Amino acid sequence: MKSLNEIIKTFDFEEANRLLGQLSFEGFLNELLQLAYDDESILHYTFVNGWLVQKETYGLHLLAINLLFNPLCHIEGAYHSSLYHVKRCLVLSNNKDLISLENLLFLNEVPDKVVSDEEALEVAKLILEIKPEHEIAQNVIKKCRK
Repeated sequence: MKSLNEIIKTFDFEEANRLLGQLSFEGFLNELLQLAYDDESILHYTFVNGWLVQKETYGLHLLAINLLFNPLCHIEGAYHSSLYHVKRCLVLSNNKDLISLENLLFLNEVPDKVVSDEEALEVAKLILEIKPEHEIAQNVIKKCRK
């Protein structure tokens, strides 16, 4: 079996699917992130996007988001690009995905301020409908009311 690094460099999506079937999603994500941190290359993000063209899934969008939020965040436009993936996760989850809603709040706090305060306020309200005790959403609402 090929290593994840070989799979990425050869854009072997079939082998990637097999590997993902053998590892937990979290294990696959951690290995992918480690490779991206080690290589400091956009190749890993390109690989995930190619995989998304083959088969769009919530999980693949999460992989892209994690790459853009973490090892690739220093690349110009990374946070703006991640917004696309967050919004696709929301579509694929019928706008009920707490992780994606939290990611929108995160994008309100990044230096690029990809999500406006107005949108963050609306997102915080949606989060509180799902999880009324959500502290971050409560804090966003308090901050926006000041």
